[in-house]
Amino acid sequence: MSGGGTEMLLSLPKIHDGTGKTIAYAVKQATDNWKLADQIKAACCDATASNIGKQSGACTLLATSLKRLLLYLPYRHHILEIIIGNVFDMSLDYSIGPDIQLFVRFKK
Repeated sequence: MSGGGTEMLLSLPKIHDGTGKTIAYAVKQATDNWKLADQIKAACCDATASNIGKQSGACTLLATSLKRLLLYLPYRHHILEIIIGNVFDMSLDYSIGPDIQLFVRFKK
C-alpha cells in the first residue's frame, strides 16, 4: 500500500498458484487484516492475464469484492524506469555500449 508519502508492505503470502482468484483473495485478506480495504483506490501490477484479465484477473476480482471501480496502473514501476533512464541519458554521457563512462571512471 502507498499513500500520503508512505509505502508499506502489508503481507507476503505464500500462494498455491498464480491465478487471479488466488491473488485477489490474498490481497483482499491482507487489506482486511490491516483494515485498509476502504482506502484502496488503485491497483498496480504487471499486465499479465492473471492480474488484469477482464473476467478472472486479480484486479477485476478485487474491484468486484470491494464493490467499486479501481484505477489500474499496469507497469507503473516499468514506466518510472523509462523516465529515470531518459533523465540518466540527458544528465550523463549517453552510452550505447555496456560501459557507461561515469561507472568506468568510478571503477578505476
